[in-house]
Amino acid sequence: MTKLNFLIVFISVFQLYFGQLDTSRNKGVIMRRTGLVVQVHCDTKIIKRKMYDHQVGETFDRTVLANGWFVRYKDSCYQNTWMSQMIEKEFYLGLNGVYRKYKKGKPYTGIVRENDGEYKIIGRCKKGRPVGKFKILNSKKELIWKGEIQRKQSE
Repeated sequence: MTKLNFLIVFISVFQLYFGQLDTSRNKGVIMRRTGLVVQVHCDTKIIKRKMYDHQVGETFDRTVLANGWFVRYKDSCYQNTWMSQMIEKEFYLGLNGVYRKYKKGKPYTGIVRENDGEYKIIGRCKKGRPVGKFKILNSKKELIWKGEIQRKQSE
């Protein structure tokens, strides 16, 4: 009976200790023994002048063409973000030039008319950057903000 108990404890400890070990060593993913924390340095890649979103999850690791809104995380790194998070952080007031919109891996130029169920954005983007007159409405079509987003010269 003691051998059986020892075997069960050994398998459990072995599984817990080595079960989360990062064997593939993906770029930007570091596994630490203390608490097994995953840190992502940057999850965007530019391949042949198209931007790709590198998505790392608990059970998957994939790279797809960038679509949607991205926020600058570091100088050369953009991460995918939800429209509601952008609006709650008031991107239109103090963070001009930090957000970008991509479509099929390329910076989007054209009219923006998006609705995520909670907010609606109406405006324009040029080379992925929001620029010019914008309106933000809530789900009841009440005006939250109306104004002009200035493009930074330094970018």
